[in-house]
Amino acid sequence: MTSSKSAPHSKSLFISHGTGPFPLLNGPHEQPFLETLKRNKRVLSGVKAIILFSAHWETDHPCISGAAKPGVYYDYEEMRPQLPPATFEFRYDADGHPELAKEISAELTKQGFQPEIDYQRGFDHAVYVPMTILRPEADIPIVQMSVLKAKTEQEATDRNLALGRAMQRFVNEGYMVIGSGNTYHDFPEIAKAYFSPEPGASVSIKSTAFEEFLAESAAIQDVDARCKVLAKWREAPGSWEAHTVGNAEHFWPFLVAAGAGRDVEGRKIDDSKVVGAPMPIYLW
Repeated sequence: MTSSKSAPHSKSLFISHGTGPFPLLNGPHEQPFLETLKRNKRVLSGVKAIILFSAHWETDHPCISGAAKPGVYYDYEEMRPQLPPATFEFRYDADGHPELAKEISAELTKQGFQPEIDYQRGFDHAVYVPMTILRPEADIPIVQMSVLKAKTEQEATDRNLALGRAMQRFVNEGYMVIGSGNTYHDFPEIAKAYFSPEPGASVSIKSTAFEEFLAESAAIQDVDARCKVLAKWREAPGSWEAHTVGNAEHFWPFLVAAGAGRDVEGRKIDDSKVVGAPMPIYLW
């Protein structure tokens, strides 16, 4: 892995991973989201391996899955009594990539991080839910990675942008970086609408301004300028509605993907809504 030029299929991608495990149950709420993923299967063409950052793995230092056969990890185990049995039967049998995990660890160490390789953790639902639809063949190796937390939200913002930028080498070498989270994640509001007995119930989003801010920011071609704008995302209208106080972890994968996107003009390549919550896909 020594090329300094962008490989023909190098990409950085942000995907919304939907509402927990429920997309794989094919309920009526989920059809727009599922169709969005199905329409964009081609974006994975030519990718030799995926480095996927999960909103459901938040750590102090970068953690990297290193198992050759990760299997799945039901990260909602504590909800077993409330969830359908089928949500604990999903499988996604993509290989891991231990050598790539080691390369990532070495690169991040050089760039001042303190990475750890985890040989036990399987793919959580931020991986296996969208990947089951995007790549049902499970024939592309995946290294799952954590997003970073911090003492303050601003520090976490800066750390995840820097983490994404540290991954640019791997995008240049033909690997795909994927951030798997959500641009809107008021979980109680989504759950209230999702499980409402009233037909057509949806979240009440007062403004589309935050989604517009993200689209405009993603389209900034210069990665330095893009990250500078995104570092101040909390100043954008609608940010507190999209990500409530202390609950921004689903936004960190967007920052990682944007930082990994290099000097490429990003664009929203598709979008859908589940009970009114936006579920976009961005590509750099």
